[in-house]
Amino acid sequence: MKTPVICFTLFALAPLLFADAQLGNGLEWVKIPEQPDQQILVQRTTDGTLALTPNESFFPLKNLKCVGNGTIEDQADLNKGESFQSITGWKEGASAEWGLWLESSGQLDLKLSSEGNLRFTVSLNGEEVSRLSGESGTLAISQPGLHILRLTAESASPGATFDRLTLSGPPAENSGVVRKRWRPAAAHTKFTSSKSPEKVRLWIMEMDAAPGELDFYSPITTPFGYYGPSWKADGSVNTSFNFSLWSFRRGAPEPPVEQLSHLTAIGNPEALFGGFDHEGTGVKIRGWEPLEGRQGQRQALALRVEPGKIYDTYYSYFFAADEDRWRLFGVGKKWNNNKPLSTLWVGSFVEVPGPASVQRTGPYRRTMRYRGWVMDENESWYPINQMQNGNINKETGLTHSNRGVNADGWFFLEIGGWTFREPPAGGDTIELPSGAPRPEVNYLDPEDLAYLKGLPSEIKIEKLERRGDKARVTYSLRGAGSSPEIMLYWGNDEGLTFVDRWENSTRLSASEDGEHQYVFDIDPSPPLKVRLFLKNKEGQFWSSETAEALP
Repeated sequence: MKTPVICFTLFALAPLLFADAQLGNGLEWVKIPEQPDQQILVQRTTDGTLALTPNESFFPLKNLKCVGNGTIEDQADLNKGESFQSITGWKEGASAEWGLWLESSGQLDLKLSSEGNLRFTVSLNGEEVSRLSGESGTLAISQPGLHILRLTAESASPGATFDRLTLSGPPAENSGVVRKRWRPAAAHTKFTSSKSPEKVRLWIMEMDAAPGELDFYSPITTPFGYYGPSWKADGSVNTSFNFSLWSFRRGAPEPPVEQLSHLTAIGNPEALFGGFDHEGTGVKIRGWEPLEGRQGQRQALALRVEPGKIYDTYYSYFFAADEDRWRLFGVGKKWNNNKPLSTLWVGSFVEVPGPASVQRTGPYRRTMRYRGWVMDENESWYPINQMQNGNINKETGLTHSNRGVNADGWFFLEIGGWTFREPPAGGDTIELPSGAPRPEVNYLDPEDLAYLKGLPSEIKIEKLERRGDKARVTYSLRGAGSSPEIMLYWGNDEGLTFVDRWENSTRLSASEDGEHQYVFDIDPSPPLKVRLFLKNKEGQFWSSETAEALP
């Protein structure tokens, strides 16, 4: 193996606290000879020994915890400013890992510092090579380079803790411990079509999570917020779904009611027009698990927008593979401050949440795969064939992410791994090759596309008239179905689709498709505002706008 090349020092060398292995030393970039486009971050020894402590450890199964206040300064915020003393939670099968950059082959002597009784199997690069049943042991290194050392508990006494494993011997000379952030940093991207005009009105995105052993979060990003489901470690989708529209940020005053985001339809008759207020305030659908029983590995989503003078209206759909059809999830309106959305862009990110004490999964890969199509304002369709580069460190020119196009013609976005990479060639975008496989899908038939351009049911106010203390509303029904429930809401103030903001309500009896009228008593003086609501087996639908009649 060639001698590794040290490119440069990323961070200024930290003051050496004491001559104790690599602890307290600065960090260096080291190129991987077999992978010239990749580098690792190494903390080199000063005294010919390597100390494996909780602060450099990773947990492949998230079954352990770092505790205590350590004395070693955190390097480059790799542990979010924390320093740990011990690892707890040991039981049979629990594992911790460290990355090693070794300069030569030979024998390593192992010295364990712990509390309680711990017996370990020692693995190197996935192969069991030794056992550690007391304070000391040995480990044979056949060649220099990058190695992954794993300790797996064979047995552990209650409350046993791991403090340090010290490595010494020829392979440790001038070597180092490979460092990574405690959890992978998030990676972001956007998708476009080079063949479509600027004004995109609808897109379809199919997502396919790569199976693994650790879960992650990877929603679709939109002009209004996050959209889509979350994913399990095995690559299957969870039952829940997210369609949230922000109204105002945390700490900001509530705007006038007319500026609030609001839901106007839900594709389920029992779901709730809910909200959220933890990081800000807005609306979201609650009480519905639309993907229950539909937890296959892939999920196709669709989003449509109708820009408006006051609100942009977003229509969200998901493909129910068991029914072989699209289903409406929800419709929401977001105030646009007189700046209607020009085009409906789509993006995504891959992220892992969790604190530095337990979510120590920085080197482990999470991958999401994507393919999709966009529709312009003329209802012409184009494949999504561009993916945005990104997450490139300005100082190093390297990225912690991995992105590109796989052999099956899917874009992919990946986080984790022991190495940092040179970004893919192509400047700001990654292009889908012209010869990439063209997938056969079952959700782009004419009847599918027709469904995505509308709603299964609709209630619409055609006219609102008033005379004295009486008002007459003329409304039309489409797709009312059998035994629909129709409600009329009215008052002097705007209530949008928030039931508790309306002063009056009554149930209407008309139920057939077509045009209907209803006369009701009103206060003859103030302005009159009216909204209608329809509930049937297809879901719940408000009239798109509030109608108003002045005295």
